Amino acid sequence: MKGLFIINPSSGRQNFIDKIKEIAGMLVIDQICNTIDVFYTEKQDDALNKAATLEKGQYDFVVAVGGDGTLNEVINGVVLSQSNTPVAVISAGTVNDFATYLNLPQTPKEFCDMIADFKLKR
Repeated sequence: MKGLFIINPSSGRQNFIDKIKEIAGMLVIDQICNTIDVFYTEKQDDALNKAATLEKGQYDFVVAVGGDGTLNEVINGVVLSQSNTPVAVISAGTVNDFATYLNLPQTPKEFCDMIADFKLKR
């Protein structure tokens, strides 16, 4: 599998980079993914614009790393791209309402297990 991580380094929690490194390492070492590309946002709409450029089949999944605002941009960008690329979330914002409400994985192992199982929800 091939994944794209769209990361907002200015998100509320500043200690999430080590968690991302652990997740990326586990995904590759456990042979869940053979390629992980990373894109760091610098300003508003960077995540939206990057996700909007996705082409059908370019990635098996995209991961929004940040808060609810980053997730909103990634989802809207994926919709604009018409790529139908599945979106996963690693919450790194201050509140993370969306991830909390859906009870999304919070540990690197839980996240990697979710990607390995690859069950899609609309």
